[in-house]
Amino acid sequence: MEQSGIKEILNALELHSGQIDKKLQHHYEQTNKQLVEHYDKTEKQLKLHFDQTEKTLKHHMEQTDKKFDGLGKRMDNRFDRLEKKFDGMQVGLRETQETVDFLSSKYVQHEKNLRNI
Repeated sequence: MEQSGIKEILNALELHSGQIDKKLQHHYEQTNKQLVEHYDKTEKQLKLHFDQTEKTLKHHMEQTDKKFDGLGKRMDNRFDRLEKKFDGMQVGLRETQETVDFLSSKYVQHEKNLRNI
């Protein structure tokens, strides 16, 4: 009888350990499922956040590029105007120099005429 009592106890322990194993396995699967769901949700949120950040950065970069393009065009226009202005000043200076040269030659001729008199 002692052996049958021990066998019954062993059977009861096996049955109980089987139930505990099932509960632990179920708990493990539930926890694993929750973790996977949480990681998937977090991954989606991060992807959405990164996509929005990327979109915002692209928009800002496009705006900056447009501003630089506009600034470049304005600077080109201003340089063109300055170049025309300096060209006009060079023409004016050249004409002034020619006038000074002409007047100087006339002055020299006049001085020669005065000496000859």
